[in-house]
Amino acid sequence: MAYTFMVIHHPKPEHYEDLLRGMTEMASSLAGKPGFIDAGPWPEVDGDRIVGISRWASKQDFFAARPPGMAAPAATVHEWETRPREVFHLHRD
Repeated sequence: MAYTFMVIHHPKPEHYEDLLRGMTEMASSLAGKPGFIDAGPWPEVDGDRIVGISRWASKQDFFAARPPGMAAPAATVHEWETRPREVFHLHRD
């Protein structure tokens, strides 16, 4: 089974670059974790959202390796964002 964690961020304009940099650093920190395939931020082409995508061999690998703050409850509004994140847990057999 393959597992993908996806989160849509709604950054405040003054923190857009901060969020993008933090997401890039988080993706780099995941390299070498068991089951990790790839990760990174995907800025929206004609908008202000940033989509974070990480791919894993399994959901168990993701939850074992995720750093604090990754997959925070959807109702949480981070100080750099304008509204709660939209979180998706996706799998494919």
